Amino acid sequence: GGYHLTSLLLHAANALLFYAIARRLLAAAVGGPGGVASQPDPRSAAVPPRGLLPVAAGALVAALVFALHPQRVESVAWISDRGTLLCATFYLLAVLAHLAAVTSPCARHRWRWRLASLAAFAAALLSKGMAMSLPLSLLVLDAYPLRRGGEGARRLLLEKVPYGALALGGAIVALMARSEGASFSGYVNYGLVSRIALAAYSVWFYPLTLVWPANLSPLYEAPTQVGILQPRFLVPVVAVVATTALLIAFRRRVPGALAAWAHSAAVIAPVSGIVHSGLQLVADRYAYLAQMGYILLAGYGVVWTLQMVARGRLPRRAGVLMGSGVAMAVLALGSLTWSQSYAWQDPETLWGWAVDVNPACARCHYNLGAALMRRRRDEAGLRASEEHLRRALTLRPEHADAYLNLGTVALMRRRYAEAEPALREYMRLRPNAPAGPERLALLYLVQGRSDEAIPLLHHARGMRAAERAVDRAPGAPPVEAGRGRLAEAVQLLDDSETLRYLGQALLEQGSAADAIVPLRRAVAHDPTATAARFWLAQAY
Repeated sequence: GGYHLTSLLLHAANALLFYAIARRLLAAAVGGPGGVASQPDPRSAAVPPRGLLPVAAGALVAALVFALHPQRVESVAWISDRGTLLCATFYLLAVLAHLAAVTSPCARHRWRWRLASLAAFAAALLSKGMAMSLPLSLLVLDAYPLRRGGEGARRLLLEKVPYGALALGGAIVALMARSEGASFSGYVNYGLVSRIALAAYSVWFYPLTLVWPANLSPLYEAPTQVGILQPRFLVPVVAVVATTALLIAFRRRVPGALAAWAHSAAVIAPVSGIVHSGLQLVADRYAYLAQMGYILLAGYGVVWTLQMVARGRLPRRAGVLMGSGVAMAVLALGSLTWSQSYAWQDPETLWGWAVDVNPACARCHYNLGAALMRRRRDEAGLRASEEHLRRALTLRPEHADAYLNLGTVALMRRRYAEAEPALREYMRLRPNAPAGPERLALLYLVQGRSDEAIPLLHHARGMRAAERAVDRAPGAPPVEAGRGRLAEAVQLLDDSETLRYLGQALLEQGSAADAIVPLRRAVAHDPTATAARFWLAQAY
């Protein structure tokens, strides 16, 4: 609960910061004569008093759309994505400080605000590497709506050098950290042309889902092969090229649209197909920063409409219709967000939702099967788990972890003849993973084949020792006399869940005395393991 409350508070703070930024940027956009974006210097762009109310209304609508859009759910409801929220907080603070520095009439205050902006940018990078695109976004803001082109391109670029240095450092650290946890996609499956297709898909995805947030998923799985002529990618490629050309051609008439487009492309560049890693093609969490420019366009639409009504260029009923439409849109977004939040209540619901949205997502089927295996121990739950694991393997036969869990489910259902081939296939695909020989040894122990299990356990322990220098867990019970080779095998097991599986299986076979040793060891490894304690009580 505390983690969720923290995420909600951070998101609320981000909405307020976005409102403050939206007021400044919308005021700069309409500060020219007649509301036309033609003011050369934002410090002289004083919005007339009659224009303050439309600007405030536009900023409020933008903040509400940002806060209540269904694509915010992933970042707020998923505790592990709190980094996105924290990154956005410092990112927005950096932008706000930059705007204060630009508009401050005092040189000393400008330097203070500039330092504050750099400090906030550094904190954003420490929160999440995606903030590295901020220098490009600041240059976009300088062009429009701040209209600082009269100060000279050289000065504006020199001003961004400290930001660029921080961004470069953040990019290097992010690459180093990413290389420790995941490998980048090679050019065998994703060559240069394929990466262009992936990047175009990413650029097109975020404005499209902003307008039509349907079928949102926790995982948009990247295909194993990408072809630029595939309809799924050809349409975005054509759309991105055409949209970019049109926005450049009409840049003087719709500069805000081009600015929003450029900001979004800059934000998602580090996570687009140009440099690809991970399972995802795109992700809702990336929309948190990428959609801000587009949302400001909606706010500008409100400002423009209210100004036209005030000047008598539009009938008053146009303002009423716009207000009604905005209210209905905000309510609809809130309703969709509430519905989307339901999916994140537990793993079964989440991945069940994902499978319904995209039945061809192999990882979604695998995650649902794994969740059912862990949370539902009854026969119906295990049968459903097996179905989804087999479906994942049908879609992607190289999915090694699916074989491990499939073998485990067969073991839990006492279908030992089916468990062994699945576990051996996992060992073939992941020869350096200790989970394979450990789980196969568990199968042998349940079958009473201790002599065959012990070499596997020694092999697994050797692999684990290479990862961490642990020979024996503290507090592990000593080998009890009279247990023979089973007790010797139990002492080679270090995984609490595997020990609990073994104890439960032995207990269900009627060997309560034999079950006590692995269950006691499971509790010693993880004192919070309630399932192990439950089965240990049953054994006694």
